[in-house]
Amino acid sequence: NHIMTYQEPTLSPLVMHIGQTYFIRTAVMNFIGTVRFTAETHEGRQHTVVLDPCVWVADTGRFAEWLATGKSSNEAETERYPGHCTISLDVLSDFSPWSHPIPETV
Repeated sequence: NHIMTYQEPTLSPLVMHIGQTYFIRTAVMNFIGTVRFTAETHEGRQHTVVLDPCVWVADTGRFAEWLATGKSSNEAETERYPGHCTISLDVLSDFSPWSHPIPETV
């Protein structure tokens, strides 16, 4: 006879490091950029990041290939922001460190 009880999950803080470059997916857009500033809530949780330089990525093609090589199988369309880009982490789907050069506008 097993009794299951609910246990509140332990959440680790979402942390992006200043000076690190990331590939970021939100609900509707993809970005590559270097974190220059983060804003936090009064609880100390990051809620906004500022990326500069920043590139909007229209399509990555094969996702694992994109992350591994920084290149797309279908010539990914990218556009560089003319300045910085501010992203609310409330709309974040996921992010990965980006070790490749930040693409120019294609």
